[in-house]
Amino acid sequence: MKNQIKQLIRTNKIEKALELLVQYKKTDRYDHTSILLLSRWNRLQKKVRQGIISHSEESMEHNKIVVALQQYVRDLPEESKNPSETINMDTSSEQDTSSLHRIIRENKRRRPEIAEEARGLVARFRKWQDKKNESPSFDPAGRRLAAIQADEQEFIGRLQEAKKDSLEDVISKVDELLKDPVPNYDDLEKAYNLARGRGMKDRWIEDQLGSQVDDEETKISIAERIEEYTQSIRLT
Repeated sequence: MKNQIKQLIRTNKIEKALELLVQYKKTDRYDHTSILLLSRWNRLQKKVRQGIISHSEESMEHNKIVVALQQYVRDLPEESKNPSETINMDTSSEQDTSSLHRIIRENKRRRPEIAEEARGLVARFRKWQDKKNESPSFDPAGRRLAAIQADEQEFIGRLQEAKKDSLEDVISKVDELLKDPVPNYDDLEKAYNLARGRGMKDRWIEDQLGSQVDDEETKISIAERIEEYTQSIRLT
């Protein structure tokens, strides 16, 4: 398996390498790195398709992902299996959404935005499963399922990171990220993700972070919305 992934990287088949890595690590409940790398790759490809990223920015992020992938694969244990063996993605079994249901129960009153995001992921898993049951040939390589799983792991990882910090710690980090009069998009995205971990959900901000128009007024408005939210939860 390790050699298969390394060979895919050498032949610049990065997406296939990431998907195979996610499949290989799917039984490791404590591993989020492979999922997060695939999620980063999917976000990059989405920006490329939308034409909202420059060639230099695309190359830089592409290289960062590849380097992180190579370093991660390098640390995988060597296996005694024949390296020519392949693993077929198992996309026929029922998907375990128990973690998402637990998040819904825990947050439906205290943080309804978080519960709603979890419900959306459950709905996507159910829709995928229904199509798979109707037609076993649906999603043969598991790409659609891997995309949903990547979003799920990113969502859960974000919640876990937020839980590590107290509310005041989160607010302090947000304040530090937004200290400049006109914060850059990188800091704005980090601040928004911290706020999302505490229940914030703002479609307009997400759209602006996706397009990243070089406009001071937009950046200031994003910062103000995040600050308004953190102020509201500080007072509750």
